[in-house]
Amino acid sequence: MTFRYSIVFFVVSACSFVSYNYSKFSVTKIGDSKAYTDQEVVEKIYPFSKTGSLTVHTTNGNITIISHDKKEIKVLEIKQGKKQDFDKVRSELIFSKDHGSVMEVYQEAVSCDAAISYEIFVPDSIALSVQSKNGFIKISNVTGTVTAKTTNGEIRCSDMQGALSAHSKNGSIVLTDVNNCTGIETYNGLITFKAKKLNAHERTIKIFSKNGSIVFEVPSLEKNTIEIETHNGDIDAKVTKPKWLINTPQQIHVLSGEAVVKISTKNGRLSVRSF
Repeated sequence: MTFRYSIVFFVVSACSFVSYNYSKFSVTKIGDSKAYTDQEVVEKIYPFSKTGSLTVHTTNGNITIISHDKKEIKVLEIKQGKKQDFDKVRSELIFSKDHGSVMEVYQEAVSCDAAISYEIFVPDSIALSVQSKNGFIKISNVTGTVTAKTTNGEIRCSDMQGALSAHSKNGSIVLTDVNNCTGIETYNGLITFKAKKLNAHERTIKIFSKNGSIVFEVPSLEKNTIEIETHNGDIDAKVTKPKWLINTPQQIHVLSGEAVVKISTKNGRLSVRSF
């Protein structure tokens, strides 16, 4: 069965580094409840343009990116796991003045019980391409274009003004005060979109989940546009002061607006609320 809901509202270079060695420091591996006792942290700083671009790729490590007001990128490499496996995984960092690449690299065909996570401080306006297979991705307070992808990890973005494309196969996606979503997609994870304010732009916000649920929460919905479609899942639409025009039992329209938000799920539950 298909339900269609349209809701319309006004919607390389010099660097400095410091090495730390923390033994007996309890950390938890992603996907494993077991706590490890070894951690090693290395800090590296690279001069960097505010109009540059950065790519980050991990297999098991987490990625956290936060903006700062400096013309530099600071990378904290956090190696954790079993100390005897630390030499089986390394960082590959390549930087020029306007492009950087950070990658977690494992030795081939060896078992490794360690991973490298990254905490990276960047100029807020740079372009970001971030990918992790099993780790989570957290990005906040940036204004540049962002692409984020995971296979099993969560993606969490907040306070972002630039265009965002986020894709996860099995992980959830949590967006807070992100106003320019060019494509948000997960196959099996939950998508949560919350905003204190939806800016009126001539753009389309697209959110899709194949099997997971979608929760969409915004304040006043009168200045934004939402189109919702589900094949098999529930739709929970709670809004204040909408004007409902029911064309058919499968189509509901609420009129007026500029920005367009399109939300669809094949099998999951949809929830739309205002607060």
